Formats: sequence, C-alpha cells, structure tokens
Amino acid sequence: MKTIRSRFLGLAMLATFSAHAAPPETQIPDPLKTWETWATWNDKHRLCPTPYSDPKKHLCFWPSRLGLEAGSTGGRFDLAVTVFHETWIPLPGNRDAWPVEVKANGAAVPMLEHEGNPAVRLAAGVFRLEGAYRWSDVPQRIPIPREIGILALVIDGRPVDAPVWDAQGFLWLKRDGSAEEADKNFLARSN
Repeated sequence: MKTIRSRFLGLAMLATFSAHAAPPETQIPDPLKTWETWATWNDKHRLCPTPYSDPKKHLCFWPSRLGLEAGSTGGRFDLAVTVFHETWIPLPGNRDAWPVEVKANGAAVPMLEHEGNPAVRLAAGVFRLEGAYRWSDVPQRIPIPREIGILALVIDGRPVDAPVWDAQGFLWLKRDGSAEEADKNFLARSN
C-alpha cells in the first residue's frame, strides 16, 4: 500500500511541481503533530518524487530547460530548476570549462566541486541559475548534467537546431576530429 501511495504522490507532485515554489505540506491532524518527527525521522527524501519505474529512486531536483551560449572568448548558461529537498545541483562544465559568476535567482551562490563536477547546493524551492565561462577558444565539448532533458544551444550568436550530445554526457560545441574517434556504423552487424 505504501509503495502505491508513494508512486501516486510522486507522480502527482511531478505533474504539479512547476505550479508550486515547494511541494505542498501534508495536513497533519492536531493530535498526531507530536508524532510527526518520529514518523519521518529516517525519510529525508519524502518530499522528492519518484519515477514510475523505480519507487526507491528519488528525484530531489527537476531541471527545466538549459540555455547555453558559447562564443570565442567565453559563454553563458541559464537553467531553471525545482528543488524538492536540499541537494546538490550539478552544473554544465568541468575543469576545462569551469563556470564562474554563478547566481541563483540573481544572488551569488558558492559553487564547489561535487563528485568531480561543478555544483551548487540549494534548499527547496524554484530557482533560476545562471553563470558564465571564460576561455581563449571555444572548447570542443563540454559535459552537461545527465538530468538535463531540454537544451537551447547558441554558438557565435547562431542557434543550433540539433545539438550534438553524446551518450557520455558531452555536448559538442565544435568538431574538428582531433579529440574523437572516426564515426562508426553502429547499424552494421558485427561478427
């Protein structure tokens, strides 16, 4: 019963998360309020929705569209994200393309390396993250978080209709062949 209830609540929260700054609090009757901390003491992800296919996995943040602009001397990104429970939010970039001047809803936020990637830690709420990049030449590729589903890419002022985004999570900004293998025919049958 708990699994069905948590799946339903997770799907309902995913359907309505954009309309709320934070997930709605559950109404607890007055006689039971003294038991709330005891009942939820080991359930820190209780407000995070779960995907329908894995009720044990919690999605504690939900990114919206990632906008990325790249030019010859630097770039900018913006990302809308809903956070259901305080957590780390991965940012696009790596040591070769490290984000600078990162802001959440217009206020500067500390950005740290988390699990080898740039990230910020945010409390529950709805945020618009933005930041910049500085480089002397556009990198060939830049890693983007695997949670990103929608991408708007602009290179040198021109929108890219079909960005090249590989299975390893790299967004290719330019392809000169020096850092990649030759194209393979993945449809051909190998023996």
